[in-house]
Amino acid sequence: MAFRSTLTLLLWLLWLPLSAYGQPPLGGAKSVIHLGYGWVDGFLTKQGDAPGNRILQEVTSRLQAKGFEVKLKQAPFKRVITAFTLDKLDILFPIINSGDLPDGGYFKWGYRRVPLSTLPFYHGGRFVIYSRKESPKYHGVDGLKKVHVGLLTGVYIPTRLLPPTDFHVDEIFDASQAFQMLKAGRIDALVMHDRWAQEVLDQETAQQLHHGDPFGHIVGGFILQQTPEGVRLLAHLNQILGQMITDGTMTRIYAEFPQAQTLVRPPQQ
Repeated sequence: MAFRSTLTLLLWLLWLPLSAYGQPPLGGAKSVIHLGYGWVDGFLTKQGDAPGNRILQEVTSRLQAKGFEVKLKQAPFKRVITAFTLDKLDILFPIINSGDLPDGGYFKWGYRRVPLSTLPFYHGGRFVIYSRKESPKYHGVDGLKKVHVGLLTGVYIPTRLLPPTDFHVDEIFDASQAFQMLKAGRIDALVMHDRWAQEVLDQETAQQLHHGDPFGHIVGGFILQQTPEGVRLLAHLNQILGQMITDGTMTRIYAEFPQAQTLVRPPQQ
């Protein structure tokens, strides 16, 4: 009898939190989602005039239709990544799928484990290393050890160039300024996404520079915490993204912003 009374008490204590807070939606996932995001020029902007803004709105709307409450947090990327690594955010957007912990650079960003990634739904091109004609031509980061390398601030870069690093790295805020610094000899090489370069590089300047062979692939989407909760959310997100692709929503969104496709495109392009 004492055992039965104890069991009844334990079951009642387990039931009490569920009765107080209600059942979470669809498959046990919690009802409140904290989603952080940062600006990406040409894809997700403060003005709201880019495909990433519309994708974020559509995904948020469809999560809400599933019964979730979505709380959005916008901040500079380093800040939202820190919040994610401290488990203060459930989802982060937009993030490049970077492989495993060491090769993907996750250790350098402070991740304790590889995040879960949705299927990629944007393609940012590949990396190219530019150098002056009197300098060597570089096709990867291995040859950049003893030279001064220019990188755009806030843009995804090859992992080995992320701080801490033994490369000599100069961060530059503007792509056009970066090419001027390269021409003037203030940096020896410039690592840039090929589509960013195509957007700002005039024909005369292009002819004055070496262009290394493109390398790497820049694809991404949402990332989530590697937890049982994250796995459940990942299933919902991938279902939503799959529906947006098959029902034509993703194609329509990108078609609304043809100017943005110079920098970021659907994966099939």
